[in-house]
Amino acid sequence: MRTALNDAAPLYRDAPEVAAARAAGENVMSDFLYELLPQLEEKQRLRAADLINSTLGNVGKHFSETPRTEAEILDYAKDMAEMFCVWIREKADLQ
Repeated sequence: MRTALNDAAPLYRDAPEVAAARAAGENVMSDFLYELLPQLEEKQRLRAADLINSTLGNVGKHFSETPRTEAEILDYAKDMAEMFCVWIREKADLQ
């Protein structure tokens, strides 16, 4: 699916609707982390948002390159969520 979307990207990448959607979601992770971990300095929050977004993007790309069963997808999602929750709890405890 990801490869097919990438192949089709030139057909929609520059559409005004895409630019609007990107702009609307640009700070979602930073805003989420501010609500979740308000004690973090902005620099730390931006780095954390970048790390989470990069991780999700790279893992998603790698994961989607191989067909998966529904059970595999759910197990992988559960493990990723657990990994992020532990990381967030650790960040909250460090402050």
